[in-house]
Amino acid sequence: MIILFLFGLINAFVFLWPGDILYAYAICGLFLYSMRNLKSRTLLIIAIVFNLLLAAKVFYQNYDAGQTRINGEQALA
Repeated sequence: MIILFLFGLINAFVFLWPGDILYAYAICGLFLYSMRNLKSRTLLIIAIVFNLLLAAKVFYQNYDAGQTRINGEQALA
């Protein structure tokens, strides 16, 4: 994973390929490698928690965008 990370950084910053996903895969791999011995129930709970956090983040972003639109319409009026 470290070699993949280094190759991704070289590819992104030396060859100027900013859309490269190799370093993102390497970081995820390093994070997930520590979870390889966990029970499936624990992994499921972790997945549910992360999905709930992501859903809350998306909900907040959409709510904030709606408030921004409302404030903009009030400013135009």
